[in-house]
Amino acid sequence: MNNLALAKTIIDDSPTFKIISGGPYFPPLKVINEFMAQGHDPADQDYLHIRWQPFEIDTSVYKELKDWWISINPDASEDWLGLPESESYNWFTEAYDRI
Repeated sequence: MNNLALAKTIIDDSPTFKIISGGPYFPPLKVINEFMAQGHDPADQDYLHIRWQPFEIDTSVYKELKDWWISINPDASEDWLGLPESESYNWFTEAYDRI
């Protein structure tokens, strides 16, 4: 499975992404890569969801992934939510708070 297909599978199964689904936000590349580097969804405290070998996506795969997300969530766009890149680990919390 290529990185785009794997990222879509992970996002489809992810409790973290289900919470922001339908909202106006999509995480920047750095946030996506930090999420994919974990190998699991930190919101999956019961270990019921997919686990994966940590990986990183490049800008071209990110663009395709973002386009796919926006096709499903047409009001969404990439947004740093006012956070500095050094606080990328707070991105999902900030997005949850705004939805």
